[in-house]
Amino acid sequence: MRARWISRRMRRGSAYISVAGVAMLVSMISLTSMHLSRLELRESVSRSDMAYAKCLAQSSVEFALGRMSYYSNWRTRYAHDETISVSPPDSDATLSYRLLDEDGDLADDVDDPVEIQGIGRFGTATYLHSVTCANRNTQTKNLGPQEVKSYDEGYSTSAPISNSNYLGQYFKPVLPPDALDWRVSSVEVYAGNQSLAIRVLGVKLYAADSSGMPTEQLDSDNVVLVALTGHAWRTATFENHSGLDPEGGYCIGLEGDSGNTAADIRYHTSVSQTNAHLLRGGNNVWWSSEPTQSLLYRVYGEYTTIDGDVNEFQIEPGSWKRVAAP
Repeated sequence: MRARWISRRMRRGSAYISVAGVAMLVSMISLTSMHLSRLELRESVSRSDMAYAKCLAQSSVEFALGRMSYYSNWRTRYAHDETISVSPPDSDATLSYRLLDEDGDLADDVDDPVEIQGIGRFGTATYLHSVTCANRNTQTKNLGPQEVKSYDEGYSTSAPISNSNYLGQYFKPVLPPDALDWRVSSVEVYAGNQSLAIRVLGVKLYAADSSGMPTEQLDSDNVVLVALTGHAWRTATFENHSGLDPEGGYCIGLEGDSGNTAADIRYHTSVSQTNAHLLRGGNNVWWSSEPTQSLLYRVYGEYTTIDGDVNEFQIEPGSWKRVAAP
């Protein structure tokens, strides 16, 4: 009788444990589901914030392009790596952008590409877009020829040119500020031939060193003077060079190839000039400069410039990318 009662109590206990275990399992499943739901909601909100921040970052880039188009002086108006905020008032969204130049100076060269970084923030999300912009106008045009340097205000003396007696002229061209490069199209010098024979004057174009002396020969031409020819403007034409630096200095050399006088050249011995001086040499060597003296000369050149508004920038295809947020 006692054994039957104990067996009944054990069966009742086992049933209670089973029910309690099932209830606990159901509770754990419910708690887990609630936790997963909260995680999914949080992740959904985070994804939504990031998507909105991405749109804000793209808008920041477009806003920066608009500012660059509106302000022609944007290279001096803004500084390299300066963060510029354009966030609307009373909003949880923030927009800002930065302009980056590879050499750290926006203003030193109008042709330098610029990286725009657009930054968008919303909620806990931050997104940064980066694009590279360059001049919209890649077409160029050639202008000239036009006079880029000269001294033609009379003369005080003349000198014969031979293989042992050269005269030359150092000069820097005066070109428009938008010139990208240039070439010397022709040079005029005031020369005559007092001999009874035809003479040939060698006219050469040289690059110049920092002291204004000839270095590398860039081009040359010969000017033929018939016998007993009076002094007049004689033209040498250059066709075999291009791409000269508008800020660079250059030299014209007047040379003979023999001991005979190739030409008689007129020049001035008392002048005031900027970025120009007379040169002396002979026997394939240039040895001195004369700051207060000048040939009578005219230099003509052609230059290249951008055909359009240099302030118009466009995004380079394929340059959009996401970078690490600050």
